[in-house]
Order: sequence, then structure tokens, then C-alpha cells
Amino acid sequence: MAHNSMFEQDAPEFVKERNKKLLDAYFSLITTIEKIQGFLEDEYLRSRIQSKMMLCNDTKSTMYQCTTLWCILSIGCDEMGRYNIVYSLDHRIQKMIGEVFTSTFIRRICEFTPGAMVPFVKIGSLYEDCVLIYDSLLVEAETTTFHEVIIASKHS
Repeated sequence: MAHNSMFEQDAPEFVKERNKKLLDAYFSLITTIEKIQGFLEDEYLRSRIQSKMMLCNDTKSTMYQCTTLWCILSIGCDEMGRYNIVYSLDHRIQKMIGEVFTSTFIRRICEFTPGAMVPFVKIGSLYEDCVLIYDSLLVEAETTTFHEVIIASKHS
């Protein structure tokens, strides 16, 4: 089963340009997650699992995914070679990271994906149980090579 990212090579130039902007936005959002995590006291909340899903034979559309206890962020590719970002927030996010960091994260999603990128940014869920998913991936990470568990350093 070939990954959908193979279709990008046949996509029009404007799609490839938008894809590059979406990929840059995804990695900027990962940096935002890492910065937020650095302010959190709890090491468990500072942990995340970064997954290179293209290395997973069972995955056709998701390319990369970042899973924390409070959010899940992924970038994928459809069968027309178009990238899309999907994010889900844990229903307890404000209790976990606070109102300010929650607001900052949501604002950054909008800030990093303006204009023509907007239709390619989707909400997976605003009431996800990210803790359950994180814990499940943590177990999976012990036996797979495409998940990497990272603990963000605490800002001093």
C-alpha cells in the first residue's frame, strides 16, 4: 500500500507551494507545543510522542503526528496530493496547561495557517481524550520505531 504523499509529485505547482507552507506551519506548531511544554511543571505534561507515520505500513494518509496529553496534531496527504493539518484538543486542556497556554496554542494554529491554507486545517475533536490516546501510543512506542517519546526541558 503506497502512502498518499506519493501523489504530491503529480500535483499542480500551486498545491506543492501550499503543501510546503502547511508543512512549515506544522513544524512551527510543534515548536509552539515544545515552548508551552517548557513552562509546565509536570514532566508528564511536558512529554510528547512524535510519530513519523509514513514509516508505518498501515497508514496511508497521515505523514507526521505529535501527541501530547492535551492535544494531538497531525499533517497528512490526501489522494490528490494535498496536505492537511488536523488538530484535536483534550476536553481538560485548560485544566492541564491553563487558559493562557490553551488560548496561545489555538491562536498560533490560526496565525500559522492563514489565507489559502484555512480550508486545509481541520478540527478533529475539541472533546478528545488525548490522555487515553497518549498512553496507548506510549505502549506502542516500546515496540515500534516510528514513535519517539520526547520530554521537553523545563525553562529555567
